[in-house]
Amino acid sequence: MNESISSALLVALNIVVMEKIDDGLFKIIGNIPNWFLGFYPDAALQREGLSR
Repeated sequence: MNESISSALLVALNIVVMEKIDDGLFKIIGNIPNWFLGFYPDAALQREGLSR
């Protein structure tokens, strides 16, 4: 599946996908739904970074 189709699917499903990095850190992949920002407001700031 190409990246544009994958991104569109994640947006349509309104889900958050994270990749587990070393030492229990997670990186957000793709779109960040508005509902998720209610739980974790710093997600938009850390989009390219890592979060615990």
